Amino acid sequence: MKTMKYALVVTIALGLIAVIPAHANTITYTESATISGSLDGTTFTNSLVTLSLSGNTSTIFSVLPGIFEIDGTATVSVSGVGSDTFSNLVGVRNYFGAVTFVEVPTDFGIIGNSSSPSLIGYNLATAFGPISNAATDFSLLTPFNTTGGTFEMTAVSGNATFTAVPAPEPTSLLLLGTGLLSVGPLIRRRIWSV
Repeated sequence: MKTMKYALVVTIALGLIAVIPAHANTITYTESATISGSLDGTTFTNSLVTLSLSGNTSTIFSVLPGIFEIDGTATVSVSGVGSDTFSNLVGVRNYFGAVTFVEVPTDFGIIGNSSSPSLIGYNLATAFGPISNAATDFSLLTPFNTTGGTFEMTAVSGNATFTAVPAPEPTSLLLLGTGLLSVGPLIRRRIWSV
């Protein structure tokens, strides 16, 4: 009877895997730099600021040859202050080797790094980094709307660090869960047999 239950669980799990549609990869892009400014009315000085955007690689587009962009919802996190989400659409743009987070409606750069030969031609579709170059301060004193107020920079110093990390696929997570479910009864038997 127990063997039949086990076989039923495995059959259902395999059936679920078969009906899950294939998805394009999701990648999380981050850019970090030391910045002074304010987030939602709280000022900060020389704090680590990280912008993050997760996007589906099937939505990457090329503006011109050598310029790639992916748009989505982005967050800003300021060490010691907090986090918030940008109200406007944000894009991650590789402009001939300089990767920058830009506010899409205004086309203002938020933070980015100076051009790097290793990023020239990078189409944003794969994992990359971390890579650090001189930070660029495109829009000092420009308030960017967030859900809780605004994010504004008064100074950017040092390097900006860019990374692109793939998120786990749903199928991989399902396989992991199925594996854990199948190990559960074995562990339970060992505990009760001791």
